[in-house]
Amino acid sequence: ATAITPLPAKGYIQSVAINNSGDSIIGGGDYTIGADAPFAYRVAAGSTTATAITPLPANGFIQSVAINNSGDAIIGGQDYTSSAPIAYTVTAAGVATAITGLLSNGYINSVAINTGSAAIIGGYGSIPTPTTGIRSWLLKQG
Repeated sequence: ATAITPLPAKGYIQSVAINNSGDSIIGGGDYTIGADAPFAYRVAAGSTTATAITPLPANGFIQSVAINNSGDAIIGGQDYTSSAPIAYTVTAAGVATAITGLLSNGYINSVAINTGSAAIIGGYGSIPTPTTGIRSWLLKQG
């Protein structure tokens, strides 16, 4: 096995995905700065160099990542500052675009994207009451 670098010195990897070409995506939380900061990286096929996906919130985590064979990707998690769910589409260059229209509180627990770049995210809305319940959004990229 060969290490992928650079990754945060402290923290955790929550989710990984790889496509048929060998391109991959990694997501989790970074404790290096003393707080839990979300991170996501792309790693090109045949490379061991991780390229940061930006922009992401200052506090939170990435819970789930997915990448299709075209290199389109989707990531989801939570912004700890606002307690809002976060989800982003990600280009092959690693540029993240926020998905809007999500609940004001909760988190994204799972993401998926198919070969046609149709994507789906699922999570939980926790505020104002626990009865807000589970939520899912069907998305179409591009």
